[in-house]
Amino acid sequence: CNFNILIKKKINAEYMESSGINAEYTGKPHPGDDEITKSLQRLVTGVLTHPMTIGKVISAYTPKRKKDKPKSIHLVGTDTPEATMIYAGFYTEMLSCNPLNPIKLTMVSPSAGNRQLAKDCSPSNPMLINDRCKLTAWDGLYHDFWERFILAKKVEKPDVVMAIHPRLEGEFWGPTVDLLLDENVKVAFTAFNEEHFKQALERLDYVFAKYVFKGLNPWVSGHVKQTPHDPNMIWASNQYLIVFQGRTVDMKTLTLIEEPTEENLAEAEDEFERLLNEAS
Repeated sequence: CNFNILIKKKINAEYMESSGINAEYTGKPHPGDDEITKSLQRLVTGVLTHPMTIGKVISAYTPKRKKDKPKSIHLVGTDTPEATMIYAGFYTEMLSCNPLNPIKLTMVSPSAGNRQLAKDCSPSNPMLINDRCKLTAWDGLYHDFWERFILAKKVEKPDVVMAIHPRLEGEFWGPTVDLLLDENVKVAFTAFNEEHFKQALERLDYVFAKYVFKGLNPWVSGHVKQTPHDPNMIWASNQYLIVFQGRTVDMKTLTLIEEPTEENLAEAEDEFERLLNEAS
């Protein structure tokens, strides 16, 4: 958080104290300004975790581009939290994570939270929500979007596809994941707790996903929650991050796809040098 946010949180902490949130009403001693400020910090991370995680994924897992050359990300399975993030202007956090490159942001989902955005900025009528950010939204499933717009060359192939907390056991995720693996697109998924993380890995292992990264997300929300319908379920937004691209197995031949070793790369480089010398 920047200095201004910290100051505002400090002011809010003092306001809460003066408003009488103390032992008189709670039966507990006043926790003090520092504890209230830390609590507010945790709440702020809950707001910033989505745009920060998305922005950092764009920064870390897309190709390097020259200044002012745009990068493209497709958010899949978006719902009210992602739509709210856009309406509230938190896309600026994504841009802050990528100061050199504009962002083309496409949101694809059949959810109610995405529907209004799809009406406001369809693929045929994208919206410039910032001089460095163009937004497109579509109401439907991603594998259908790919066939209708990307294969038809109406929308460019993305640099990265991302989903926040996808439930991969759902019937609609299978075709989308298979498509992204077959097309060798870089994909980032987040998980909200360890169980969700392990379930996602189990599904991805089953289809031979080739991992780029899997582990704790540095930009996780500090606001840990308990689910009302299951008191044993503890979670925090974007606790884990999984990044993968392509498969480890050729699905046509069912043979392992071997990565070139350093020795193979050195031999190829020597051969290339030899060909260059012969040509000159």
